[in-house]
Amino acid sequence: MKSGNQATRVWALFREYDPDFSGAAIQGHQVLRRLVGQGLSVVVLTAGDRASRVFRGQEILRDGITIRYLPVVPRKEWRFLIRWPFLRKLAVYLNSLVSGLSLDVRSTWLLWREGREHDIVQLNSTNALSFLPVWAARARRMHPIISMTLVGSPDDPSSFHGGIRNTLRILKLEPFRRAEAIIGYSSALTNSCRSVGLDSSAIVRIPCGVDLQSFHPVSKTEQGDLRRKLGLKPDLRYIVFVGSAHFRKGIDVLVRAFIQVAERLADIELLIVGPCDFTDLSHNLPSRQQLVSELKQELAQCGYSLRAHWVGRSHAVSEYLQAADVFCLPTRREGFGIVIAEAMAVGLPVVTARLEGVTTDIIRSEREGLLISGHDPSAFAEALLRLLNDPGRARTMSRRARARAVSDFSLETTAQRYSQLYRRLASAIGN
Repeated sequence: MKSGNQATRVWALFREYDPDFSGAAIQGHQVLRRLVGQGLSVVVLTAGDRASRVFRGQEILRDGITIRYLPVVPRKEWRFLIRWPFLRKLAVYLNSLVSGLSLDVRSTWLLWREGREHDIVQLNSTNALSFLPVWAARARRMHPIISMTLVGSPDDPSSFHGGIRNTLRILKLEPFRRAEAIIGYSSALTNSCRSVGLDSSAIVRIPCGVDLQSFHPVSKTEQGDLRRKLGLKPDLRYIVFVGSAHFRKGIDVLVRAFIQVAERLADIELLIVGPCDFTDLSHNLPSRQQLVSELKQELAQCGYSLRAHWVGRSHAVSEYLQAADVFCLPTRREGFGIVIAEAMAVGLPVVTARLEGVTTDIIRSEREGLLISGHDPSAFAEALLRLLNDPGRARTMSRRARARAVSDFSLETTAQRYSQLYRRLASAIGN
């Protein structure tokens, strides 16, 4: 991909990036790293805020990607307002709005000053002020792209609501109308764009990709070794959940379903892999820690505390998946659900919530796993028991899950789709 005598450069704008990695940023980094391997020049513009504040104003190189940590108005959680929830919520919202404006302004200035014709500018999150970098990109004859990551989030057009005279909705939709391409991880997100009248020819669905070399099936012997390494018992069976332990991910449904399973099967334990300690109220809402505390209390009352392992944040996600027997994610809202595809790549049968246009894009119920309508813990418990009590069915789903991940959700295939999109835009005439 070349523009004149220069290789195409990709500007990727993220609200959070290393070391504040969100799921979208992790996926973005994996894709960008592969695009660098194809000869592209990649620059990430992100906020020097929170854990990234130590890099504020700096530029570092990681995996061939240039990361610029821009000085922004820091986001705070306004702990001193904790006794006044409405005031705290308002303060957090206004602070986030101003912080986002400072990031957009600095990104816009860099694009205007350093961007060149036919560069790609990809926004991986949007807000009411994202029209600024998009306008700058169009003015400099660059190619702005918006990537949507989560249904019902600020980058989902169907979730936009009008303010006074609909001004807020107009501002939020402006970058989508001006973008040359709009990427959705799932058909729910691309359908959202169509529902608000955006140009269908600009809408592209690119599913998340899985690193099939890291996420792969293991033998029974290898699984036993992994369990010993992770401090688990080789002779037990494990249900695994990967994600932040909060309401949106369905942690309440999972724990209550597990209690019902544990009452009927004595050799089953639960692995909860992901952030689960929300006691730091400077970064977390009190409701998150309250929910975790309530669930731990329910486990204790049933006598199952020692059978539920709150692993916390881990860099060994693939190993915990490989050590498990069944994957369960009773999520209430996603943009794609990359952990579902990762579990499939490992060869785990999946039990997850039926989210039309999201999990239905990944799982065909009764083939690679089971899709459950609603969020009744008893329904999830029965689905888990079906698989745990029928090893033959579980093995068949396991094989199908791995095959589907390889055919549809390879990270290399995802990166190639981005590469093809960038090539098409960069070579377009008359933009």
